[in-house]
Amino acid sequence: MYMQEQPAAVLLRLETLLPGLAAYAEGRARHAHSMRVALWNRVHPDEASPFKLWSRESACLDVDYIIEHATTIGAKIEKRRIEAEPEEGDLGNLLAPLLPGAVNPNEDVLFVSHEQACSRMPSAGLQQFIEERVVLSGDEILAGTTTARIIVLHHEGWLFVLQC
Repeated sequence: MYMQEQPAAVLLRLETLLPGLAAYAEGRARHAHSMRVALWNRVHPDEASPFKLWSRESACLDVDYIIEHATTIGAKIEKRRIEAEPEEGDLGNLLAPLLPGAVNPNEDVLFVSHEQACSRMPSAGLQQFIEERVVLSGDEILAGTTTARIIVLHHEGWLFVLQC
C-alpha cells in the first residue's frame, strides 16, 4: 500500500510548492543552533556544546518552519483546532472532508511522520493509512504530488491546510 520515499524527493516537492523553503529553514535552523550554543557557552563556559546543527532535511521537514515560510510567501493557510485526541479510527474521519480538495484521486501522496520518515502512497489508500499510522502527538505532513496543497497536523492540536 505504501512505500518508503527518499527525503530528497519530499524536499523537492515541498520546495516546488513553497519556493525558498530550503534557504528559509536552513537559515532558521542555523540561527536557532547559534542561540542554543551561545546559551550553553554562557552556562558551561568550560564545556563543548553538545548541540549539533540540524541537517538540511531535518530543517526543511520541520512543520514550524514550513508554516512560517508559507506565511512569509503569502500562501493561503486554513487553520483548524483539533479539540481533543480523536478516538482510534476517528482521525481518518476528521481528515476525510479535507481530502477531496487536498489531493487528486489519481495522484500519489507524500507523507512525513513525526519521526521524519518519508513515505509515498496512492491517494486511494490515504484514509486507511491515516487511520492506521498517523498520530496527533507528533507533527505529520501530507503533500500531494500534483495538487498544490500541504496538510500539516501539528502536535499542539492544530490542523493546517496550506494552499500554495
